[in-house]
Amino acid sequence: MADLMEFTNDNIKDGKSEDEAISAAFKQLGPVDELIEEINDDQASDEKAENDHNNDPFFKFGELEIDDSEVRIGKQTIIDGDRVNLGKFLQVDGNRVNMFNGFLDIDENHVHIGKFEAVDSFPSNLDLVNSKSFDVSNLSEINIAYRSAIFMVRETSEDQLTINEYMSRDNERYYLQSNQYGDELDIREGVRPRLHWLKVRTEILVPHSFKGNLNLEARDGRVDVRNIKNEDLNLQLKARSGSVRMDTVLINKATVLVSSGTLTADTISAPNLTIDAKSGRVNLNYITGRLGLTVHSGALQMNHFAGTGDILVRSGSARLGID
Repeated sequence: MADLMEFTNDNIKDGKSEDEAISAAFKQLGPVDELIEEINDDQASDEKAENDHNNDPFFKFGELEIDDSEVRIGKQTIIDGDRVNLGKFLQVDGNRVNMFNGFLDIDENHVHIGKFEAVDSFPSNLDLVNSKSFDVSNLSEINIAYRSAIFMVRETSEDQLTINEYMSRDNERYYLQSNQYGDELDIREGVRPRLHWLKVRTEILVPHSFKGNLNLEARDGRVDVRNIKNEDLNLQLKARSGSVRMDTVLINKATVLVSSGTLTADTISAPNLTIDAKSGRVNLNYITGRLGLTVHSGALQMNHFAGTGDILVRSGSARLGID
């Protein structure tokens, strides 16, 4: 633009009219497309130089380089945002910390030390956004399935099945959906947002008076079943990914299918108990009844088993304590 004005002023001084001076100035500048291309090239060159300057490490010592977002040793990035990679000694990925090649494993809800779960906490900062009750007097089958949630299953002395939903965001579209067909009740999660993360904890209160089948499916999340004492209850639990914990469960029949994750069961009694774990750790303690146990890949530790059954470990380690 400065060149154009300078050429125009010079042409006017030479005696040309204003229109003639401007026209001549454009001719002196050359073809417009070449001019634009030259301007763009200059701008791109300036931006590249600025980016190269910004990407230069502000600390460098040997192969160690540190900038405002990364720490590198040679070609290996050991710190990048919320990720830390120090090999088997330390791995950090967001809210998960793994130390000593998995000996210490910490996330937002669990602390595992070796094979033991030292801390188990459920998020308590979620608000109760929805509570719904169902009459079970004429039901023989209850199906509850969520793709991603924390399941807490408890027994209640009330006559109705109650589902309490705790969520990090309140929207009626996210609430459970239910349908009843004769003596069968189906409960499914509501709509899930695609553009932001939703944290859900679902509390399932099962009446002690219920006689029939309770089928739970959690594709991704955690399942915690505690203090269920109902000899007329048949429980089927499917967990595709996550952890399953069962404590003090005395029922007629239990089938537990875990695709990937940790299964911890303590004080379980059932005339018919089937456990199929495809991958992960299986920790069983004080198991009573007829047991069919299959571990496809992982580590099995069982103490104080009293009963009969078949135990198959296809791949991995097994430590058994039988009373």
